[in-house]
Amino acid sequence: MSGVTAATIQVTIVLDEIDPLYTSSTANIGTVTYDELKLTGLGEETLKVSDASFDLVFDEFQYIPADDTDPSFPEFYFTNGALVGLGFEAVLKSTNALAGSSLQLQNANVFYGFNGSDIYKGHLVFSTVPEPSSILLFIISGILFCSRRKRMKY
Repeated sequence: MSGVTAATIQVTIVLDEIDPLYTSSTANIGTVTYDELKLTGLGEETLKVSDASFDLVFDEFQYIPADDTDPSFPEFYFTNGALVGLGFEAVLKSTNALAGSSLQLQNANVFYGFNGSDIYKGHLVFSTVPEPSSILLFIISGILFCSRRKRMKY
């Protein structure tokens, strides 16, 4: 992916139901990076891992696209150019997870379970990460505004 056309979105996993075996004391977060030029920005679109990537932390363990159990996934879902969901499924890396345990992302829904049979739910929240150039422009604008205000007082 070209750095010029790459967009970054922060992903937060919010657990609506807590599995008794869930032990994390840290936030379940990550980032999705994708090539904006691969999207038209109109209607529903899907990107594959060749044009997008992610890293997520769940129960203090990191997940990346290579962890997906299906080689044709993950998928990244967009509506009118905005990221609205992911398609991803992996075996849980958590030390207390039993055989058959998984983390599954379907659109903006999260399904997970540590004992291989009980499934608990959550959802994804997507937040835009400002580009470094935008942040720099904001800082410079603030400095110029403050210096102009000081000059106007005299």
